[in-house]
Amino acid sequence: MSTGVSTSLESVEYSRWEQATNLSPDYRAQNLSGLATSLTIQDSNGNGNGKALQVEAFYLNTTNFVNAINYGRSFQYIRDSINDKDYQASDGSGLAAYWPYVLFQSRAGFLQVIKYASGWTTQISSIKPRDQSPIAVVPTSRNYTEISTAGRIAVFYESVDSKLSVWEDPLGMGQGTKFANQTAWNSSFPDIDLYGLSITALAVAASSDHSDDKIHTFVLYPDRGGKIQQLRREGAENDWQLSTPGAFKVADPHTRIACVTGPTWVNALTAADQPNEVTDVDRLLEPASNLTRCVFLSGGNLLETRLDGVDWAPPMLVSTSYKVKVSDSTS
Repeated sequence: MSTGVSTSLESVEYSRWEQATNLSPDYRAQNLSGLATSLTIQDSNGNGNGKALQVEAFYLNTTNFVNAINYGRSFQYIRDSINDKDYQASDGSGLAAYWPYVLFQSRAGFLQVIKYASGWTTQISSIKPRDQSPIAVVPTSRNYTEISTAGRIAVFYESVDSKLSVWEDPLGMGQGTKFANQTAWNSSFPDIDLYGLSITALAVAASSDHSDDKIHTFVLYPDRGGKIQQLRREGAENDWQLSTPGAFKVADPHTRIACVTGPTWVNALTAADQPNEVTDVDRLLEPASNLTRCVFLSGGNLLETRLDGVDWAPPMLVSTSYKVKVSDSTS
């Protein structure tokens, strides 16, 4: 049987993928729910000496409430305290996350932002996307403190007139300005129609120099013909570049795309061989690395490509055993 994947593709070498695990969360995920993940530090003993990495995976349950399941090597999979809250999304809402934020569309249609700061809180923004708009979020600072206290994130969404739009600091926590077809971040932001198609975005530091605060931002979306297009903004240049990356040419029409933006946090862990030691140095957003990658479908199989600088490496096959049923998202 043909897999629909080019025979020139090799298996992924820079990843070590485990077999898929069937999870049993508190509440079942609704059919075709989005999935948004964040990476943070979990303090296992409460005194700062037992910090470990924790992955949080957010989804919508069958009644549209935001739920999550957490993973850590010490405890494997456990429920998240957000399950005890009543954050309910609208039908078909998109879902996005970058720690400490989770974003979705409220029952009234406005962009709602959940934030974790010693507990979950929420606030509804003044942004009203198109119903069932896709949502993507990236940091606009390398520094976690700025991200968490000054709202240094940018959210991409589909406007009510079906345009790709973006808004920095959606809650007005700092000095953010709307920059969809306006000024500030995007003096040359293209006029792009989405028609309910998906959006994903990622960000990387322009340099490993900790004194350099510039960020490269990438936005990926399928056009009406199903080809994946890219918008790229380099550093502080107020210019968006549009291209069709060759790495995504084998993608299935209208595939969903999932991309990884590196984490940031305060009191970063030291080297992996010293997991119980911490430093007083923030972990800044890093340049492109093996972590910076996107996963998409080709012939129903999972492929991934890694961001190498500002270009994409040739896609590689994750596994032919992960066959995914894709819904028709062209309407």
